[in-house]
Amino acid sequence: MRPFVQIWRCRGQRNGMPPRGVFSAFALGTVFVFAAQAPATPSRSPEESLRRIDETLRRPTRSAFQRERNVQTARDMIARFTAEYPGPEYRGAALLYSARSAAMLEDFALARNLADSAMAMPLTDSRRMEAEFILGMASIRMGETARGAQVLRELLARRVRHEIVPEARILLAQTLAENGDGAGATALLDSVIREGRPDWAVERARLLRPGYRRIGQPAIDFAARALDGSSIRLSDYAGRVVLLDFWATWCGPCRTTIPEIAQLYERYHAQGFDVIGVSLDTNEEALRSFIATYRMPWQQVFEGEGWQSEIGRTYGVNGIPALFVIDRRGRIRGNELRGRPLEEMVQRLLRE
Repeated sequence: MRPFVQIWRCRGQRNGMPPRGVFSAFALGTVFVFAAQAPATPSRSPEESLRRIDETLRRPTRSAFQRERNVQTARDMIARFTAEYPGPEYRGAALLYSARSAAMLEDFALARNLADSAMAMPLTDSRRMEAEFILGMASIRMGETARGAQVLRELLARRVRHEIVPEARILLAQTLAENGDGAGATALLDSVIREGRPDWAVERARLLRPGYRRIGQPAIDFAARALDGSSIRLSDYAGRVVLLDFWATWCGPCRTTIPEIAQLYERYHAQGFDVIGVSLDTNEEALRSFIATYRMPWQQVFEGEGWQSEIGRTYGVNGIPALFVIDRRGRIRGNELRGRPLEEMVQRLLRE
């Protein structure tokens, strides 16, 4: 199974990695409709039909258009399946694949409801575990973190071998890290690494582990020259909430985070929030031009050493963007946060 959990970063090279997951970017509206017409003549066995639906949803994609096309194809297949096999013994599987298609289009409310409905129907053990995962994942994505995390914990507690288990561990690790439990997150990533498979899960666990391991620890102080010629020392920001952002102009995923960071800076700077950018660029002139174009008013550190950046190596950065959230007392409280979780953590730390 290809992963729901998407981590899109540039890693050790001057180009962005495309998203690896199929299930983390997808939404077309209502998905599942039981056929009202008379059953059609089955063209193949139920399991063969379900296998083809599953394969359609697993097809590798490189664009939102391809994902949407795959999902729509699968939804057409699901509609035909429910017409050919209207019995209750098959509804659970049809609901499950409808839930997966909704999750792939990021319609998490629909995915959660369909997964919930699927679990009330007859399902094989393997499909039931996938339905549980979708329920937990969709709940987390909707902000129902406690419920989603509990569903994932219960799934993992059964210690059953299933292709969804490594992904469930990574998603739960991300959720724990977002809530300040670096030790719990690291333990889950370690279990993925020990398992040694699949390769994509081990790679992601190794990518996330250095940052998660630092959560709750004091941020390592550093002194550097900023682009404006001033000297920067991290400890000088004591008493403020700081977002330490490792990035580069050539990194596509880094560029997508700039509007979000700019919005946070504008909203919360006056309340005690700062951003320090650490560029892994090697061309200072290009960096200056980029910052002027994108209007990034926060301080930027430029060492000119690329991946050999001393600050980057100190923080164990092996992929960018790498974001560390540091509280007023100088402790790392978050890593790899994006979107709403990042803003919520900034708000929470400003209140402390």
